[in-house]
Amino acid sequence: MHSLVVEIGNSSVRAARLVDGRLDLVTTSGRARSSAVTVRPDGSIVPGTTSGGVVIDDVARRLCAPVTVSPAAVASVGAAPSAESLAAALLRSVVDEAAEHGPRPTTLRLVHGGSWHPRSVAALRNAASGLGVAIETSPEPVGATTWALATGVAASDAPILVVSAGTEVIDAAVTIAGFGSTEVLGRAASIDVRHTPLDAPSALHRLVLERIGAAPDDDAVVEHADALAAACREALVRLSTGEEIAVALPLPFDGEVLVSPETLGGRMAPAVPDAFRRLRDAVESAHLAVSDVSAVVLTGSAAHSRSLVTAVSEVLDRPVVVPPRPEAAGVLGTALDPVRSPRTRRSMAARVADAGGSGDVATDSGPEGSTGSAAGRARRVITAAAVAVVVAALLATMFLARSSGDTPAVAEQGRSERTAGATG
Repeated sequence: MHSLVVEIGNSSVRAARLVDGRLDLVTTSGRARSSAVTVRPDGSIVPGTTSGGVVIDDVARRLCAPVTVSPAAVASVGAAPSAESLAAALLRSVVDEAAEHGPRPTTLRLVHGGSWHPRSVAALRNAASGLGVAIETSPEPVGATTWALATGVAASDAPILVVSAGTEVIDAAVTIAGFGSTEVLGRAASIDVRHTPLDAPSALHRLVLERIGAAPDDDAVVEHADALAAACREALVRLSTGEEIAVALPLPFDGEVLVSPETLGGRMAPAVPDAFRRLRDAVESAHLAVSDVSAVVLTGSAAHSRSLVTAVSEVLDRPVVVPPRPEAAGVLGTALDPVRSPRTRRSMAARVADAGGSGDVATDSGPEGSTGSAAGRARRVITAAAVAVVVAALLATMFLARSSGDTPAVAEQGRSERTAGATG
């Protein structure tokens, strides 16, 4: 049985699988796949953005709540497609691509936001019902917890606050991992950050306009708004992996704009206090205080920004840790779930964290203790060296004792026997 784990996010689709003891991310040409789809005039749905159709880039949000489609868009494609049909097109494309580079999956494990309503989860299952595979669902905080434990940034048997910071929605849930299972305590909290300073697509669009010296109401910007939006949308998918990217500007604009996760996150960080205070609801619903959680684990594309990590730590007054590959923590942890051995989990996670996995760009997640960071690798070398010193010291002690005629244990036994003989 081969399982494929898939999560439809706000800007990208993440997929991971465990085949023959190897954990891999499933990518497109080494990069994350966009969650946008194009609806053509004949009603067909094509993953990605193409010309000659209506681009829809909020599939996950449509699964969670009805979204009104503009009359112009409906007229151009004949009818408004359902959220399930949009999600089905994305899922089918991921399954087909996975089958091109390995065994065709027999089970599809769908990862969803921790705050999703059961109706939304049911809609996600329905979207996959025509793929001819068994279907399972799992909350993102559970998979993220497994990944945090496997990469060593959090410990089991203690409450963990998992915060998933996406491009448009921020989720938070308290979890606790025991022997063989992870439980969500209380209920998840969710914040819709669209049309706020934490709205990543809007923040990136404003940044690009500033860099090229344009205003939102400039004639050229208004005329080419769709092309600019598409360029920013594609850039967000690449930014989610933590790399600095070049936003290719469409004509009549010239050149490109370099943007890093830190640059974008720095612009959004001042808005963190007002938004993230609401995440305390998730902790209070578990009948805990924020001080009771052993760690705050930050996942999602925003976790690549140190400015945002610092801002979250300050507002929650708790240390924040970021696992390697935070943008894919949910699918990677869910893919590891069948592995029972903690040691094997750590080994598999370390390979993905250090090597990047399936051609993706390896990221230095930053916080100390992260398996994939340079500091984490240095600590492993130092630890190995320390163990070697201790072993050498023990061997030297045994050698010296043997050179005097006895090992420490035998010498002690001889002293006891001589004492006993003298007493007798």
